Amino acid sequence: MFNYEREKQKLERDLESGTIKQAQYEFGLSELNKLKEKMEDLKIQFNAGHIDGLKYNTIEHELMVAYDAALTNKERQGRKLKKKIKQIFYGVSTIVCVLIAISIVIIARENYKHRAIENIPEPIQANTTGKQSLEIGVTKATLSYVAQYVVEGVVVSTQKFESDDAYDEISPYAIGLAWGYAAENNNKITWSIADRKITAKEFGGLDRIKIQNSVAINEIIPADETVKAAAEKYYLGDHIKITGYLVNVTTENGLGKTIKYTSTSRGDVSNSFDGGPSANEIIYATEIAPVYD
Repeated sequence: MFNYEREKQKLERDLESGTIKQAQYEFGLSELNKLKEKMEDLKIQFNAGHIDGLKYNTIEHELMVAYDAALTNKERQGRKLKKKIKQIFYGVSTIVCVLIAISIVIIARENYKHRAIENIPEPIQANTTGKQSLEIGVTKATLSYVAQYVVEGVVVSTQKFESDDAYDEISPYAIGLAWGYAAENNNKITWSIADRKITAKEFGGLDRIKIQNSVAINEIIPADETVKAAAEKYYLGDHIKITGYLVNVTTENGLGKTIKYTSTSRGDVSNSFDGGPSANEIIYATEIAPVYD
């Protein structure tokens, strides 16, 4: 049997105990008042003889079931909303965490690419002589040894050349290394790289001559497949050592003949004609290895 006060007290107890929130309580009270009005109309119909006792009880039961269903549905909707909010929160949190992680990785990678390393020594050079012949496909080359050479530095540029040009066939890699002053200030320098050439594009108040004298493009002629793989392995910011020989190179294939002379001093400037001295070190590399800081 419907009892308004009992149902209202039940709502109030649930509110006090925290079983339902204020909004749920107000919704339940609104539904209860609607039920009260319907029950009063039902009594009027019964008292007027429009319905008998069985009909009265049946309708009363249906109204009570509908009332309970309304409260239960409201509670279910509240739980679904909470669940949805949690899912959205966790989803957004996950996305934010992923974006933060990606940003950290990108920033760390950029910092690594431009990292400064102190106390990297000058290249070591010792005069030597000798010749060697190489053949790659239809390209033939003669290497004339000028000096034994060891250069250590932080990688500031990498280039790979893939063409039918005879020199590109023999020396497909150009690795820019900085040591000394340039390496110490690598994080303050913006490098410009084009066609086996490197220049400090932006360097603030640094000494341009000191930079020029402590950076070089090393044109690599790999001695074997291990060196070739190493030439492709290292990236900007890596600290490596190249061991081998400075060489002058004569290359020839069906497209023509090329003569290249290695640089034998740091900071020199290239002449723009074949057979002229190069600003680059041409290295017949017997080893390229990492240097662990």
